[in-house]
Amino acid sequence: MARRFRLRPVPGAEEELGESPKLIDRREFMRHSFNTAAGVITMASLGAVGFASLLMGQSGADGGDTSVRFWVPSGAEDTVWYGDKHLEPMSFQSFVDAAASSSTGMSGASGVWSGLPVNVMYVPHTENAQTALVENKPRFQFLDGHNESGAYIGSGYEVDEDPAYE
Repeated sequence: MARRFRLRPVPGAEEELGESPKLIDRREFMRHSFNTAAGVITMASLGAVGFASLLMGQSGADGGDTSVRFWVPSGAEDTVWYGDKHLEPMSFQSFVDAAASSSTGMSGASGVWSGLPVNVMYVPHTENAQTALVENKPRFQFLDGHNESGAYIGSGYEVDEDPAYE
């Protein structure tokens, strides 16, 4: 069913080849593997931990920088609070400062971490956990969970009390 092709080198490409790089371009890897059956094969052969380690990259690959950096899309510099911080490392204090001037008391930003896109949110849960339920005092709600049939499915307190989640 499959055809075999004999590929010839492109003229003039011999000089450019040299030694093949030992690093994996994670974006290309994700694009090609998830669009084909190779993603399933890779997941089955490497396992979840091995597959995740490929996507996360190595700290030595980019000079040891593993910080999360702000990412501002082109044209959005004037519409987001972090517009002047493109590709600067994110800090906890920058989110706290942005949340202080927010009407909801929360802040969030888009960023990149080891080449992968991330969204970072700041919710002042510890500051507001013991206050009454009022508007604009954000926190995580650890209430009992029920599905559409009314059956109990769990509680958010399990996450707060279990040391495995710390």
